[in-house]
Amino acid sequence: MSVLEQLKSELKQIAYLRATASLLHWDQETHMPTDGGTARADMIALVESLMHERFVGDGVRGPLGELVNLDTGDPDTGLDDETATLVHEVWRDYHRAAALPGDFVMEYSRVTARAQQVWAQARKDNDFNAFAPLLETIVNLKHKEVEYLGKKDTAYDTLLDEYEPGMTSAEVTRLFDAVKARLVPLIQKITDSKVDTHQELLKRFYPEDKQWQFGLSILKDMGYDLNRGRQDKSAHPFTIDMHPTDVRITTRIDEHDFLSGFSSTVHEGGHGLYEQGLDPAWFGTPFAQAISYGIHESQSRLWENLVGLSKPFWRHYYPKLQAIFPENLKSVDLESFYRAINTVKPTLIRVDADEATYTTICTSCYGLKSRKWLSTTTCP
Repeated sequence: MSVLEQLKSELKQIAYLRATASLLHWDQETHMPTDGGTARADMIALVESLMHERFVGDGVRGPLGELVNLDTGDPDTGLDDETATLVHEVWRDYHRAAALPGDFVMEYSRVTARAQQVWAQARKDNDFNAFAPLLETIVNLKHKEVEYLGKKDTAYDTLLDEYEPGMTSAEVTRLFDAVKARLVPLIQKITDSKVDTHQELLKRFYPEDKQWQFGLSILKDMGYDLNRGRQDKSAHPFTIDMHPTDVRITTRIDEHDFLSGFSSTVHEGGHGLYEQGLDPAWFGTPFAQAISYGIHESQSRLWENLVGLSKPFWRHYYPKLQAIFPENLKSVDLESFYRAINTVKPTLIRVDADEATYTTICTSCYGLKSRKWLSTTTCP
């Protein structure tokens, strides 16, 4: 077995551990009993710790060190372009992981897993104070992570690089300022217009089971393969992958807000299509992972907004929706429905924001990065 094949074999085994942790996370947010949170956090922490230990161990370090300079990440000059790119990307992940002590990885995994359960209950109870202590602990741990990794120009840059490789806060500021200069006045103009888009159309009673079936039919038409995935319900919609043949999405349904469940389903379906489209032959390597969170989000937002809110889409699907909810929509024409779902209205809840104000939420969050709890995190 060549050195490269040794490396890929070890990475695949580590990916199976990651998939196990993902499955534990998925169950925690979908079907786990409420009182299982503390034990589940311990389970997740153990698996994450084992994964980290193996990734920074000899099984990766040995073959990787024969293919790249472990100090700089420069690939061996004799490698072809594909292999050189692959091993450099592996090195990026290895270099970052090797900087983190094992006990830190276990602590961070346990705290964040436990925080998920506490957050879900706090959200249900509308009780921020119940979640605040764990949030503070997580922020402190992120500060510690920056210390281990080494601060770049800003602490934010150190953590941003994990999600958007090569991006800097200075570049984000430049991009956001350009968008903000034109977008904020546009939103103000829309708000001042006082046009009534009849939002009440979407706030009528839409039974959950009918919304669910309609959403599944849309997912199938999008191409999301339910033989290699599934949809469940969770407090916050998400997509999680175990393998390109096992990609799971969740949604949340509000019986008095049709757009919330529909948009979540289409949005996560976009994420799911990205993951199902990865090549299983490269499983365990960076070539079977998202190139960046920004690219991943672009696919979900494309489906949610450019497709799911478009008039051609609803010319086809609106008669079907009217047939499912005749008591709500039989007397509502397509144009009125189309205007209702494309309402521009500021909100503090990112996942419920329209495509115009969604961006202003992100720019506002970034503008507040000097505050301690936002100084080392990506947009919440």
